[in-house]
Amino acid sequence: MAACRARRYRGIVNPGVHHPEDKDPAAGQDPGPDPQDFDVTARTDQRVHATVPRKTFVDFDHTLLAANSTELFIAFCRPSLYVALIDFLIRRCLPWQVLPVAKRYRLRDYVCFVALVVLTPWNLQRWRRAAPGLFAAHRSAYVEGLIEASEDVVIISFGNRVVIEPMLRESRWSDAPLVATPLWSRLGHFDHGKTTLLRDHFEHQTVAAARFLTDSEEDRDLLDAVAEGIKIAPQGERHAAAERLYLPLRYTIGVKYARGYALDQFLLVDTLILALALVTGLGALPGAFLVAALMMLSMMCIYEIGYHENDTVGAAREVKPTLTASSRRFGHYPIEPGAWLCAAASGAAGVYLADRFLLLSLGWIDSAMVWIAVLLSMRLTFYAYNRLPPEARIYLYALLQMEKTALVFLLLLPTTIGMLLVASHVVAMWVIYLLYRLGARKEKVDRESLRFVVFAVLTVCLALSNPSAFHGEGTAMGLILGWSVLRMAKAPLMRSLRRARG
Repeated sequence: MAACRARRYRGIVNPGVHHPEDKDPAAGQDPGPDPQDFDVTARTDQRVHATVPRKTFVDFDHTLLAANSTELFIAFCRPSLYVALIDFLIRRCLPWQVLPVAKRYRLRDYVCFVALVVLTPWNLQRWRRAAPGLFAAHRSAYVEGLIEASEDVVIISFGNRVVIEPMLRESRWSDAPLVATPLWSRLGHFDHGKTTLLRDHFEHQTVAAARFLTDSEEDRDLLDAVAEGIKIAPQGERHAAAERLYLPLRYTIGVKYARGYALDQFLLVDTLILALALVTGLGALPGAFLVAALMMLSMMCIYEIGYHENDTVGAAREVKPTLTASSRRFGHYPIEPGAWLCAAASGAAGVYLADRFLLLSLGWIDSAMVWIAVLLSMRLTFYAYNRLPPEARIYLYALLQMEKTALVFLLLLPTTIGMLLVASHVVAMWVIYLLYRLGARKEKVDRESLRFVVFAVLTVCLALSNPSAFHGEGTAMGLILGWSVLRMAKAPLMRSLRRARG
């Protein structure tokens, strides 16, 4: 095939999504970049709009469509929580990196799509009805303007035909040939470029004489194979289906905080503190941990409503808000009512197991009412917190930490030494936050050591005032001390490991 070396004219300007009415310079809007703002082949003597009839291959995702068709389909599927779990397990949990496939992400997305078709077949019919409207909403009028009505257009994509065909049904491209991934495809399909994809459909000479529009450098094989390759800026913003599907703790883990930190905080700090506060012996720890994990998950579902609100509402009240790039993309994340439903389900499961493990201090009805009140209290406190100026949030933060860590003991039976651990954790978290708000270098204060010091002071004070306060809680004391030592040793150990690797 004819190979053409690409050269760059002016820098690519991303035109985003442009409809015909967006192209009027008199309206004060961006009419889109000049056609010369593209990467084109060295055959600059050819006009962008060819007068000689020939094939024009057009990429679909982020070119003709100002979005990703696979992500749109996954985000469209219902029920949202069920789909989110399938998406998370397949695309985030499976070890795709071990497969001998060059373009693993294509295979990963395809497997997720097929799983949704098999496990939620009703969504295909829903998609066929809604797809034309979605294409109309996300079409790139700018790219359509680059293609003359007389051109012989062929749409090519690694997206799935079952998804793309319905989108084109009521558009001007309804009769255009579509070369896309079939519903059932072979593994090798995802290991090559678009040139290989076209091989079974068009002659070598047809491809060599054609022109090709795409947004992706990954299509370099076809850009170099055609007579005229045009690389434009990606159309529309890049969104993942995860940003449109609710999953418990999805916002906390990976958006609000780094995944490793968030999991460590949830499992080995918050949950383990609750579990240690419930047991008097090592044998009861696994059951207590399970109960604590369910109750903490219930609270965190509501807590992360506040996190999301903090990034969308509370941050507007700060001069220098701390926002990650991901939090900006998740501005329309549908966290409610999914968070409330998951909080209710997780809380109910936690109460049931607490009753089975003899950790419940109230009856079923009373426990349900108390837990609903706890969740509502936490939500209202975070609501108020997010609407106060930063300097006024200091005291509400202590209340939030108390609600998240201590109010569970309105319906569970804690030990005395366990409650001191909970109190020391609340104090340590509040002191670190206080330093942050006052502009001090909070990273200079080790939270694990601070919590241990507060715990030791509270324990000694209570022992002096009531020598029998910890009767029968010697094993619990040992577990708490052992956990505290391990937490304090974690940071120095991690630093030593990093130095050893370096």
